[in-house]
Amino acid sequence: APNTWESIITHYETISKDKNYILMKQKKESIILKENLVSAYQSSLDEEINIPQAEGLVTLTVDMKLSLKGYAVGLLYCIEPVYAVITFDDGSVIQRRIIPDQLSQGIWMDNYSYANDLNDSLKLDKKIIRISFLGEGLKNYKSEITVQFFEQKIETK
Repeated sequence: APNTWESIITHYETISKDKNYILMKQKKESIILKENLVSAYQSSLDEEINIPQAEGLVTLTVDMKLSLKGYAVGLLYCIEPVYAVITFDDGSVIQRRIIPDQLSQGIWMDNYSYANDLNDSLKLDKKIIRISFLGEGLKNYKSEITVQFFEQKIETK
């Protein structure tokens, strides 16, 4: 999903929007996304992750490693689900199933990616402020995680 949104943001601009639709047109000039590291730190699976606010789009990477027990479970069975609990600045909270291994590739902390439907995604004033993890699958991962935030700034050529 991050590559899809990157492609949309870099190649299209919004012309108009209403309750059910967003009308976009292709941009005339080329633009590129510059990525800058905002912060990086060690945390644990049971701690909430506060999302820094930035001028550009923020990308979160979380490096979750399977424990020895989790590796064995993954080989023999299926690891139980893991969920991200996403809190917005208006107090609303949503829960989405995630694949922990894909978090190391980065996910965008924007409201489009986590919208329930198109109407929800049109509420552009919501910002993600916090994310945490829950689910039976967490017991198969090491407690310590590495968290990194990158800011994506759009520049024209």
